[in-house]
Amino acid sequence: MPHMSINGITFATASDAVFDEPEFVGEIGERSVNGTFVGTEIVEKDVFRGRTVYALAATAEAWRSLINGDGHAFHFENNDAYSDKGLAPSAGTYTTPSGTAKHGTRSLLVASGQSISYALAGKMGRPGWTYADGWTFVGWKHEGSSFAHYIATGKAIAAAGVEDPAGITQYEDGVAGTYGLGYWLDVLATDTVTLKGRDGANAGTNCYFDDFAFWPFEMPAAWAPQLYTWHNANALPTQPRVIVAGDVTERSAGVECRGRVTSITQGNARIDGAHRNNARILEFALFER
Repeated sequence: MPHMSINGITFATASDAVFDEPEFVGEIGERSVNGTFVGTEIVEKDVFRGRTVYALAATAEAWRSLINGDGHAFHFENNDAYSDKGLAPSAGTYTTPSGTAKHGTRSLLVASGQSISYALAGKMGRPGWTYADGWTFVGWKHEGSSFAHYIATGKAIAAAGVEDPAGITQYEDGVAGTYGLGYWLDVLATDTVTLKGRDGANAGTNCYFDDFAFWPFEMPAAWAPQLYTWHNANALPTQPRVIVAGDVTERSAGVECRGRVTSITQGNARIDGAHRNNARILEFALFER
């Protein structure tokens, strides 16, 4: 078990640099009119504060964005196709039936030959963001008999109908490869994302999508197998929250937190055996919801 993980991904923190500063909700240490001590706190909440080790700028940026809750996640339990933050589809034909879901009871059904689109420009939590700054799709897709976990990430468009879009890394169940994601996932220069009722061989088929997210960063390769393992057993938290786990907490299910990166230090460091002049250290705070 790592010292600390976020959404199942090992979060490398500096030695002796993470502190749990419990926050007590309610008043503490009052006395009644007869002098009797009365404790009136309602609940104790965890607050994790600390700093990371040096990381590459791109990795640090991915962590900053994930902790800050940028992007959108979709769960469909409210029987609609809105994101947790209220982003509605910009176009498409779809339903949100019950009975076929990876997590929960509902999923998004895009029938054969149909599609659903989301316009992400100006709505990812990062001013001025475009696809060229990096993007990641992560989620579950069911076609045929079972769900598979897919990740697509890069800093390029995923043009409609291109099996293996240049500049995009694809993962299925945590393993990098070519899986035909370009046949059913479009990321256009307008920053519009489209999911289609097609399989990895470009054949029309009914597709169920569940528990997926669009994030405004290119995901580090080391995250993919860890995220798959964790996401197989756990639903993504409601954004902008994350799940903190590891040795920093005794709770086996982890702690659902709202996070914020409070400062970024830039410097020179040796990372993976090479000298880097664009390294970053993040200072962060994660507040139990």
